[in-house]
Amino acid sequence: TAYSGYFALLASSTYCCYYYPECRKPTGFAMLALMFVKKFGMDKHKERGVGNQEMVAGKDNTLLFFYFPFYGGYCLINLYQW
Repeated sequence: TAYSGYFALLASSTYCCYYYPECRKPTGFAMLALMFVKKFGMDKHKERGVGNQEMVAGKDNTLLFFYFPFYGGYCLINLYQW
């Protein structure tokens, strides 16, 4: 399923960022880009009325109020320091 793919991505990214600190910034930008793609994909589901709308709304709120502020903030701080 899709969540097993996310778990594998998280595990490999964590390993890479722990042992190779120079990978942290690019990984943060890649994860932020992934969240943007996911957000636009969920917006298409909302427009078409596909799936459980309450579940889609909950995931949308998680993206907006958790992932975007944390990944986005991390990327903005690193852009300032870069």
